[in-house]
Amino acid sequence: MKYLPALEALADVIRDVGIRATLDTYTINAPGVLVTPGALTLETLTGATHATAYVAIVAPALDETHAYRALDTLLAPVVAALEAAGYPITGGEPVTIGGSATTGTPLPAIRLTTEIYLGE
Repeated sequence: MKYLPALEALADVIRDVGIRATLDTYTINAPGVLVTPGALTLETLTGATHATAYVAIVAPALDETHAYRALDTLLAPVVAALEAAGYPITGGEPVTIGGSATTGTPLPAIRLTTEIYLGE
């Protein structure tokens, strides 16, 4: 498997539970999810390739209280969907993501870290 299909498969898991997901920062429609690639790991003995992927749960650019509510609403279903599909959550942190295409304002987010398999 290559990078793009693996990232799309990850985004599809989130879309399948009714949450908007994109791979493109410029098409974020918050509240929703942005899926982006991370570091690659090549296993020398087996030739398998794994990669870190980031799943950013993004809230609209509202005041902090409303942003936290929006993030809270999406966090549990996103984590449940990823874990049920075999994507382990290995970390998470609050971040801001670029800016929306309409306002340019940085968007509050929680970025989860998971692993994807790219094949041999």
